[in-house]
Amino acid sequence: MVDELLIDEIEKAIIERLEPLKAEKLRIEGFPDNPAELGKPVVIGQILVGYRKESLSKPSTFVASAPIIQDWTLSFELSLQLKNLRSHTGAYPIMGKIRNLLTGYKPSVIQKPLYQSEGGFVSIKEGVWYYSMIFSVSLQFVKRPWEN
Repeated sequence: MVDELLIDEIEKAIIERLEPLKAEKLRIEGFPDNPAELGKPVVIGQILVGYRKESLSKPSTFVASAPIIQDWTLSFELSLQLKNLRSHTGAYPIMGKIRNLLTGYKPSVIQKPLYQSEGGFVSIKEGVWYYSMIFSVSLQFVKRPWEN
């Protein structure tokens, strides 16, 4: 059901939008295909971006000859792995910068704005703070029974 091309393009647009944070010496990239490649963050930290989930409403109609129309929400996770909390490259200011960069941002492939739907502390391991931020976009899924 999920349009993999659309997901990939939104993910790439989010990564591109976060480019200014590279000035803070952060590595920003998509989640690797192989989880073993995750590794530890570079000098200051890293932000990994990936598709997390989708949710769909009940169809607006159940008539066999009518299109099935559903509210469709796609969510993308930003996994922050940072060595500090409060410095200018720490978790708190970086989360604020991410929120400002992504809230209201409309990737060209969808023309709908992203909004933050969740976020918070995940864990601390070996001196690295792990936080998660979820950004979502609300779309409409339409399936016409006569199209396959």
